[in-house]
Amino acid sequence: IDESRFDLVILLENNTPWVADGMRSLGSSVDRREFQTMLVEMLNENNVEFVHVEESDYDSRFLRCVELVNEMMGEQG
Repeated sequence: IDESRFDLVILLENNTPWVADGMRSLGSSVDRREFQTMLVEMLNENNVEFVHVEESDYDSRFLRCVELVNEMMGEQG
């Protein structure tokens, strides 16, 4: 992880509807929650600062991420 530090790490909350599109795994809510917990633990254990995006609809999530990138780049939206 030390070799790949990023300027911005965004963790999306696992709160969107499950879609069995053949590309996703972990369909049960328990598995999804456990995976999310594991990600947070890994980030914390490795002292990786992250922004937790909790919006549950895709458009809001996207716009929040754009906002975060713009803030990081010093731009005002």
